[in-house]
Amino acid sequence: MLSASRQRPCARPPRRPRRARSATAANLANCRDIDIAESGLFKGSASIDDAEVRGRFEGTLNVRRRLLIRASGKVTGNVRYGQIEIECGGQISGDVQAQPMAEPSEAPSKSMESITAPRPTIVPLS
Repeated sequence: MLSASRQRPCARPPRRPRRARSATAANLANCRDIDIAESGLFKGSASIDDAEVRGRFEGTLNVRRRLLIRASGKVTGNVRYGQIEIECGGQISGDVQAQPMAEPSEAPSKSMESITAPRPTIVPLS
């Protein structure tokens, strides 16, 4: 029996988005989310579920669910999204198209579990 002062720990830790805080050139595929900081620059391609852009994204961006461009954010290139939200001051340019929004997946398939790599952490260069 648990006492009132004890709580059970969470079964899963909260998911942490990939963060770009400085200039980053990369290709991300089948990731859950990305968060580009106000001083961040991401050049390359990304295929992800959710994106939040405060800095700059240049390249090919495929967001299966929600793309959020903050007031300081700028997205340039080939952009596909399920939903989009742009704060006043946010910018988007290039080949921009809506696509059917993907359903959130509860659990990865067995075949994907074996090939899923750990989440990368993008940190500023010293």
